[in-house]
Amino acid sequence: MTVEKKQTHCPICGGDNNCCYSMYKRRGICWCTKESFPDGIFSLVPIEKRRKSCICKDCLQSYKETHRL
Repeated sequence: MTVEKKQTHCPICGGDNNCCYSMYKRRGICWCTKESFPDGIFSLVPIEKRRKSCICKDCLQSYKETHRL
């Protein structure tokens, strides 16, 4: 069985996504488990990067502020 390497960069901005589930960080409760991600934010992720890395908190916050969520 092959384990897929999780990406540590946000697919929207390219910055560090601070995902606790990436293989480079110790497993634990990630910041994203307490957040809600509006469906619309996923349209900002290029098709080839979807479901391959996590969106960062800055991009999530920016999206929510821009869309008043």
